[in-house]
Amino acid sequence: MMNIDPARFVPCGHVANKVITCAYLPDINPFYWSGDLSAFFRAMAARTFPMPRKEIRFYLSRQKSTRADSYEEQLQCELEKRGFLIIHAQELSVREQVELFASASCIIAPHGAGLANTIFCRSEVKVIEIFNTSIVSPDFCQRLKYVTRDYHPVVNLNDRAVGRVLDLIS
Repeated sequence: MMNIDPARFVPCGHVANKVITCAYLPDINPFYWSGDLSAFFRAMAARTFPMPRKEIRFYLSRQKSTRADSYEEQLQCELEKRGFLIIHAQELSVREQVELFASASCIIAPHGAGLANTIFCRSEVKVIEIFNTSIVSPDFCQRLKYVTRDYHPVVNLNDRAVGRVLDLIS
């Protein structure tokens, strides 16, 4: 199985009540994104919707959902001071979301499905993905390899996400 020595596997029952403090992941599959797939979606969006020329920076907020994180209010206030728009994607049409992501120069967002629209982004976009400590997932890190090289994961460890995000946009 995947050329891993079976002797290295640990039965689930032996680790049921254990906490893993460090794990190493191989370079996993690209979650079905590729350079060609990203180019296809950007080209289809450009043909369907006139792409805005202006560049915008925005925070993809969850404040109006039940999944808002404790840092959001403070982060949104700081980002607004720095000229960022606060976006609630659930209030936008598909067209508005495509146009928004296609015109983005910087996107800051909590980890989640809202980042799927990054497939419409230009290659110069900066993406800052914020994780809470209960889930750190490589999904968008893997996907964004095909969109941009300017990707930054931030883990909200000890409520330090706001400072780390602000450092990344300075």
